[in-house]
Amino acid sequence: MAALKQLFKQIQGKKSGRIDKKWDFKSGSQIISPPLMDFDEEKDVILFGTKDGKLCCLDSNGKMLWKFNIEEKQDKIMELFEDSETTKSITTRPVFWDINRDGRKEVLFGSDSGSLYCLNATGKLLWSFKTKGPIHSRPELFVDVNEQNIVFGSNDGKLYVVDEQGKLKWHFDANSAVESSPVVFSDQGRSVIVFGTAEGDIFCITSKGRELWRFRAGGIVTAKPAVGNIYGTNDKYIVLGSFDKFLYALDMNGNLEWKYETEGSIRSEATLCDFNGDGKLEIVFSSCDNRVYCLNCNGDRVWSYETDFWVVDSPIVADIDNDKRLEIMFGSYDASVYFLDSEGEFMMNYIPGVSNVMMQSGHFSDDITTDPGKYSAKKLWQYSLGGIVVGGSINVKTKELVFATKDGSICLLAHKKE
Repeated sequence: MAALKQLFKQIQGKKSGRIDKKWDFKSGSQIISPPLMDFDEEKDVILFGTKDGKLCCLDSNGKMLWKFNIEEKQDKIMELFEDSETTKSITTRPVFWDINRDGRKEVLFGSDSGSLYCLNATGKLLWSFKTKGPIHSRPELFVDVNEQNIVFGSNDGKLYVVDEQGKLKWHFDANSAVESSPVVFSDQGRSVIVFGTAEGDIFCITSKGRELWRFRAGGIVTAKPAVGNIYGTNDKYIVLGSFDKFLYALDMNGNLEWKYETEGSIRSEATLCDFNGDGKLEIVFSSCDNRVYCLNCNGDRVWSYETDFWVVDSPIVADIDNDKRLEIMFGSYDASVYFLDSEGEFMMNYIPGVSNVMMQSGHFSDDITTDPGKYSAKKLWQYSLGGIVVGGSINVKTKELVFATKDGSICLLAHKKE
């Protein structure tokens, strides 16, 4: 009977199975940044920061492995004006890399204390680097002349590059807070760094800190740029959003290719992926107008999905039910996690003698126009976590998903076959 039910769903174009919560962990502190799910020496770990300055590490069963407490103190004058808890807040997702090339991964994260911290895999402090402002920019690792470097921004208006031991190599004066996480990529045989600022400037600089160009958006830029061959050619494009409600696509010279307007600020990185197999990349991103959008490579909307509150973190794209079709997962401030079909659903208009409204699941392509119908988002599953969902991460091996809620819960979700 179960097999027959599943076959009937497949004929209808419906997904089988359900989303289950495997466990949740109560941290006892507010969480305002997304968690990270990764592995070290074949051991899965979950890393997350808290508002009161703790960096926590859980195993795959939700058991605490270790916890690091930020102990920095402000000077007495600053203590008069700042909340001691808030000045230690960890507001970005940590990163987990083998920074010093010893075969073990290290943890990197910044905090409102103005320091970038590097811990070993057991939570021991290896080094820290102090800036003059809160660090809301997620670090990025890049190799330059066989040397590993770490690049990140600070609210003191500078972009910093330090070596694997935390020693300053150079900094770039952006003259505005840098909360955008930088992206490093190769362009014409050289490494370049792209990032945004609170003034709305999008900078492209060399790996030595020389400015190549800048583009001015109409609002704050906190999103990490996404880079890809969106048209399926050899030409790369930079895609990122701004608080001015626009998503921008720029060429490698900083010229505007196209822009798409939403009704809310865009605060996180867009995801670029070829959903329909045509060699071109679709763009999926979230907005504080309560929606997640899917655009084609030309910046035209394919579909959008509306929740009941803001969607701030980047959508996750993966095949979680192993049916060789990608799903899109994201959490909303409305306390739910949503699972969407990446290609949406084609809605046919009224056709006399056929039906009032006919829905057809399937692949979209540039050959299909919006006349006589259009694509709309197709929700597969929804799971309520009971609190504001600040973001999530996926285990690429097991396809399990971890989400954090603002009230301090860490929840592990997984697709379960029926």
